[in-house]
Amino acid sequence: MLSTATPALHAGELHIERLFGPEINTGPYKHPARIEALQNGDLYMVYYGGEGEYATDTGVFGSRLKKGGRKWITPTRIAHDPFRSLGNGVVWQAPDGLVWLFYVVRYGETWSTSRVQAKVSRDNAATWSDAFPLVSDEGMMVCNKPIVLHNGDYLLPVYYETGQNTEFTGAESAGLFLRYDVKQQAWKQTGRIRSATGNIQPAPVEVRENFLIA
Repeated sequence: MLSTATPALHAGELHIERLFGPEINTGPYKHPARIEALQNGDLYMVYYGGEGEYATDTGVFGSRLKKGGRKWITPTRIAHDPFRSLGNGVVWQAPDGLVWLFYVVRYGETWSTSRVQAKVSRDNAATWSDAFPLVSDEGMMVCNKPIVLHNGDYLLPVYYETGQNTEFTGAESAGLFLRYDVKQQAWKQTGRIRSATGNIQPAPVEVRENFLIA
């Protein structure tokens, strides 16, 4: 875990701590982790795991480090599909206290067949809603957390992945965003960021009003 007490880390200040390994019975594959600092002071982490990246038994797992605690709670499965493989999970708490879980569901042999689903929690990730589709376009995936824009809207970075190779993405792959209107409580897709060889997994920051870098 990284300390955020200072604006920059110097040599020797980075502390690396092992959290979970093969002894945790969620499968040998654990990838990738996202951590959110909840409003109640707890830290909550999600990852997806199973027998392997392309295994069909994968699920999204969550673990908690309670405020003031030193030991992470044993991970439990918080998202699963009995027929399809799951992928990247992202956990994020909105300013109104609602905790969002975004995750990938793969429908075919490669990630280019994926869609993005979501769940929400109203009790700091203690319990979760049923799953619902966030975007149903084939090839859509999620990796990074949303940001809150100057007007209060949320901006979730997603990406459109193409290609039928399990190791390489296609040149048409592109980053884009889902924008959440807090008044209408609806997500709307933005245009795609295109480049010559493709791009994925954007991470945005709003530098000033109406000016963003990703």
